[in-house]
Amino acid sequence: MKPLLPVPVRLLLGCWLLLSALGAGAQTRQGYLHESFEGRAFPPTGWRSESVLGNLQWGREADLTAVEDTASALIFPQFGGDGDDWLVLPRFRVAAGDSLKFWLLPLFTPGTPDSLTIKLSTTDSARGSFTRTLARFDATSYPVGWFEQVRLDLSAYAGQRVYLAFRYTNHDGAGMYIDDVELGRLPAADVRVHHLTLPRTPLAGQPVVPRVTVQNMGSAAQTLSVTLTAAPGGYSHTQTITLGPRRQERELSFPAWAPPAGAYTLTATAALPGDAYPADNARSYRRQVYNVAALPGWRRRPDLPETRSGHGLAAYRSAAGDTTYLLSLGGVDSGAVPDGKVWRYSHRTGAWAPRAPMPQARCYFGAHTIRGRVYVAGGVDGVFMGTGSTRLDIYDPQRNTWSSGAPLPTASIAYGSAVVGDSLLYVVGGSDGTRDLSQVQVYNVRRNTWAAATPLPGPGVYSHGLGVVGRTLLLLGGETGQLNYRSAETWRGEINPVNPLQIAWTRVADYPAGPVRYMGAAGAEAGGRRRVYFTGGETRERLVGTSLLPETWAYDLDAQEWVLGPAKPQTVQTGQLVPLLTPDSLYLAQAGGLEPTTPSGPRHARRHEWLALARATGPLPVTLTAFAARLDGTQALLTWTTAEEQLNAGFELSVSTDGQRYRPLASLRPGHDGFSGSARHYRYLDANPAGDRLRYYHLQQRDLDGTLHSLGIRLVAFDHGASALVAAPNPFGGSTTARLLLPAPAQPAELLLTDALGRTCWQRNLGPVSGAVTVEHIGQGLKPGVYLLRCRVGGQELRTKLVKE
Repeated sequence: MKPLLPVPVRLLLGCWLLLSALGAGAQTRQGYLHESFEGRAFPPTGWRSESVLGNLQWGREADLTAVEDTASALIFPQFGGDGDDWLVLPRFRVAAGDSLKFWLLPLFTPGTPDSLTIKLSTTDSARGSFTRTLARFDATSYPVGWFEQVRLDLSAYAGQRVYLAFRYTNHDGAGMYIDDVELGRLPAADVRVHHLTLPRTPLAGQPVVPRVTVQNMGSAAQTLSVTLTAAPGGYSHTQTITLGPRRQERELSFPAWAPPAGAYTLTATAALPGDAYPADNARSYRRQVYNVAALPGWRRRPDLPETRSGHGLAAYRSAAGDTTYLLSLGGVDSGAVPDGKVWRYSHRTGAWAPRAPMPQARCYFGAHTIRGRVYVAGGVDGVFMGTGSTRLDIYDPQRNTWSSGAPLPTASIAYGSAVVGDSLLYVVGGSDGTRDLSQVQVYNVRRNTWAAATPLPGPGVYSHGLGVVGRTLLLLGGETGQLNYRSAETWRGEINPVNPLQIAWTRVADYPAGPVRYMGAAGAEAGGRRRVYFTGGETRERLVGTSLLPETWAYDLDAQEWVLGPAKPQTVQTGQLVPLLTPDSLYLAQAGGLEPTTPSGPRHARRHEWLALARATGPLPVTLTAFAARLDGTQALLTWTTAEEQLNAGFELSVSTDGQRYRPLASLRPGHDGFSGSARHYRYLDANPAGDRLRYYHLQQRDLDGTLHSLGIRLVAFDHGASALVAAPNPFGGSTTARLLLPAPAQPAELLLTDALGRTCWQRNLGPVSGAVTVEHIGQGLKPGVYLLRCRVGGQELRTKLVKE
């Protein structure tokens, strides 16, 4: 055993530790101190934050509420109790003419009791030593609307070492921002890099112009050089400028920077010999450059019949599989009381219709389709933001009836939820109305039982987003309750395939759009990519509906990166996101939510939008109902009609005089955003300026991703004696269609199909024909290979080569 120190030594050591804690051994600043709270560490070096009453304390706030940059110091009010919170500055030696300057702004409309007091101690930093009051502000003297600067003269303390403190006391108060604190006098030579301006989320390959703002904090004009570097990549550029005294600043534009996707460090450095405070001469910024997801934009569908937020969304397909339905369940209409209304949207008819209402009205829950039934767990029952519910209601869409399942073990509101294996419903986090939850509750549909799974790391969270692909969960953002904090944290949960109650949680890259709550979230696998999508939501720690995000982002589970999707036309929060599969495509759907706040408060939304992720194998993205070509005077008139269009970027027409070699003729855009659920008619006139006797017209449809699909070939004879034979598609799979153009008068015609050895595989007698003739199902049942299609008519033979794949 080590010997104990003698008692006098231990007493001296204890006194030294106490004095150090109170600041007696602290470094003394002098000359000039400036703090704008832009550094991520809080409190800044040498500062101290202490809470005497209540469970809140001073912290760094980066919500753009700041005098010059993006951050400030903020103390939230103590809701429902008393708060007494201190922010103590480093010890400072005061010189003649020194002053304390700072900017202040109340967080909310000020009330009483609420005050900010500026305290001073000439001995140490213990609270009891701050016996002198330099200034006191309360609801009658707080600034209104924006920051105001305060200046307090310290000349009376010249030659002394002092401590200064901001003391905020309140009971259900206003909260307070403090920013841009200055202590002392400006030195002659002092410059700083103020900030670097870049897009928050730069995109791969898209040039951006970095801009660096440099500020002269000193009392004399200065000439200096400013260098900007980016690593990796070797980007480095330098400029020389002159700045006038006393905070004159200049924004410098640097050459364009267009890096590939990846993580970069950009460093701006202002070089000034003899700078009194060189610590702020360089600032480094981390920037992630993101890829862009190749997706079409959001498409608006018929709006909900009434405004709705806090509701559930679920999708299912008809028993025949030819119709996809979207359900809106419960939620809040224009008031603050939830109802149990259920609306059903048909993708085939484009109409909403009422369905059997929920057994109990509530909101802020998840809804999921499992084995053909829709499960609704928890939420808020009775009144808006009232008591958390443990109910599990089950909707049978085929019978339009409701039943109940085993109740949740713990009531949960605004949780994240996902379905795994079409049999397990995961309810993650949420709030029971009084506390935030970190637990994960799992419902087994087959057994009608609940079980506890591995909880979330850290504190409980609610209003977050959760999506799943396979057995991988992805959780984003939400609130922890502490300071009403919206998080940008993203957590990945891998579900054990042997024991689905075991989840391995790991933190991945934060959300590029920043802290967020009440966003839409859904996972989907499309085009070989496993991604979880997030859209909308709210990002600021202020009033509901004041800072909604238009962005859509996807986290690629395999590439482990965020990619940017198309912006949502209508930004909402509390808008759920649900994947749905129509007979032709995979979509994400969102309907309703809260729109941006108006002077009268947040508005409930009706807007209904879909985002296409991939086209399903099978039908073409365009349903073609007619395609014709005929001679109209001296011109060829081509007309076609579509019944429905998905992912359609437009049509391409090409022309040929021999049916073999085609050249581009025209490109026609659809006149919409790529989607149409109603009949659309198209036409094109070709004047045939070359005077060809016969023209072949090939119509193709182009997807939004550039893929071309053949819609057929038509013939037009500008000379009434012309004849032709063409087949499309060619090459073909199952069968192809032949089109003949024969002159009048009608003559007997015969079609023959022979293989590469000249053997006849198929033939048909057409009888006397003239004009345009169509023959379908040619080549059906034949093996892959090369064939020759011949038409014998009027002593001549028309031929075309066919390829069956």
